[in-house]
Amino acid sequence: MTTNPEQAKTRGNMDPMVEALIKELLDNPPHPKTAKDAIRVALTEELMASLLPSKRPASQVSSVETAILAEALAPALAEALAPALAEALVPALVKALDTIISAKKTDQEAVSKKDKDTDK
Repeated sequence: MTTNPEQAKTRGNMDPMVEALIKELLDNPPHPKTAKDAIRVALTEELMASLLPSKRPASQVSSVETAILAEALAPALAEALAPALAEALVPALVKALDTIISAKKTDQEAVSKKDKDTDK
């Protein structure tokens, strides 16, 4: 099997655990429950590794690991932040809507006044 330089470079940067997991998944077609367990274990390990002080340099963290971790954490983070974000945005949204409504009322009043003046 031949590899091009890009594949070799990617392999050199890949975490051995991720590489072993990918190889295992490719060599042995997973059963649905086994695949879910493997993904859960991999995500849990990566989460714990990211939360604890790392023994490996930051440059060794692959983009695949980062993407998987972000995808796993995004729903929980969004659910946790939604109430606080909504509460923080409400005053700004109300102010913006008031400004828009005031501008429309002013325009409508100006048009009404202009129409009355032209009718005379």
